Amino acid sequence: MLYLIGPGSIGCLHAQALSRAGVPVSLVSRFAGGSATTEALIQTSRTGKETLTSTHELIPPSSIPPDADLLVCTPAHAAEAALLPFINNEQPFRNTNKRVIVLLVNGVLALHQHLLVPAKDHHLILGSTTHGVFRTQPFNITHAGLGETVFGCPPETDSSHPRVKSVLHALNQMHDLNVTSPMEWEKLHRKLLLKLVVNCALNPVTAIMTCRNGIVSNSEHGRAVLKQLCAEIAQLPEFSSLEMSAEDLLGYVLAVANATANNVNSMDAAVSKGLESEIDFLNGDVLERAAKSGISLPTHAAIIDLVRFRLQLNRAALNTSIS
Repeated sequence: MLYLIGPGSIGCLHAQALSRAGVPVSLVSRFAGGSATTEALIQTSRTGKETLTSTHELIPPSSIPPDADLLVCTPAHAAEAALLPFINNEQPFRNTNKRVIVLLVNGVLALHQHLLVPAKDHHLILGSTTHGVFRTQPFNITHAGLGETVFGCPPETDSSHPRVKSVLHALNQMHDLNVTSPMEWEKLHRKLLLKLVVNCALNPVTAIMTCRNGIVSNSEHGRAVLKQLCAEIAQLPEFSSLEMSAEDLLGYVLAVANATANNVNSMDAAVSKGLESEIDFLNGDVLERAAKSGISLPTHAAIIDLVRFRLQLNRAALNTSIS
């Protein structure tokens, strides 16, 4: 049994895949009514295929059992706050056993660093997905592009612990989503670095321009911006392990953009609604890495300002329409 915090597009996609594989998943939402348990129907639209449906228990955070294992799919900036009551063993979540916490979020490398000390008494599993999926309304999602999902243990997590092995095995049952679980750390770390490159390039550009992935990759000017972002990342020592040139990184980003051409990125979806984005855990993370090496990344710095400017404009427009 897993308790999924953050039943947005990525959360619903994986909750449904787990359910289809026979792994029960309860959805946790602060919008669930009071302390009551209700049900949520997830519906997934797929181009040229039948709509998938699954029914899940929907509970508020206060109803999560003390010994529950968690699958976290919130935006990175919201994950730490959502997890603090659990990793601090606050009432009513006090638990003497180490719980398993699976992080399936954009910016997971930065989030992992934030949680290293606070979550030292729990088992962390890191995940990444390249599936293109967006939400049309609560619990209704469109699976816009096939990809893969990978999970594995960072060095501080004991992958041989029975509880960890049990969760990794459950995650590996999502055959519909091309899942690998567990993936050994060196390979997983490479996947996470590549996902960071993709997220730092595509997500902010689509948020600024309010467009889908394919619009960026099919535009000469869009490709030029992606090229510059990839060229700057390629300068960082941490990315040398990828053994990929700036052109290689650009090719990888464009391949993902084309495979998920119709996808609405999470950052675009958030900023369009006037909500905070995960920019600090993506381009912000890259800027922090660059600063430690004395490297300047002017395009990434400008991109962060532009995303925040777009958010400011969208909030002003939303407030005007309300008033």
